[in-house]
Amino acid sequence: MDPENRLVARGLEAEWEGALQELKTAEAELANRESGRPRPLTREERESILALGKDLKRVWYAPTTSDRDRKELLRTLLDDVALTVARAQSNAHLTLRWRGGLLSEIDVPLPRSHPSPIRTADDTVDLLRRDDACERDYQRLRRMRSQRVG
Repeated sequence: MDPENRLVARGLEAEWEGALQELKTAEAELANRESGRPRPLTREERESILALGKDLKRVWYAPTTSDRDRKELLRTLLDDVALTVARAQSNAHLTLRWRGGLLSEIDVPLPRSHPSPIRTADDTVDLLRRDDACERDYQRLRRMRSQRVG
């Protein structure tokens, strides 16, 4: 083989080897992605999930469903929740974006704030104030006694 042609052949062979290596890398990446992809549901699995969806209300209110279960269920079903609060109207507007793309909008009244129902009786407050005044008088008397000379 001509020396000039050998140089060209080596260059072509190096390019060919590089292309083969890129192909192997791409095939490995494809296999990795395909193995990470969930397998398609069988007909029975699909029917079971659809039946559960029809019974969602019963599952939600079942005595065996904990608040933690309900939260997990919501995390599974919802993609996003947008909340807008209108304090002046005591109202909150929620926009729910479900996994399938459906949007639901809900207006929820906010609870009105009420003064604390726990209140100390006026006669108890008066008694404490008198007690406090007596305590201050007693402390003044002790201070005055300690300042006496002799």
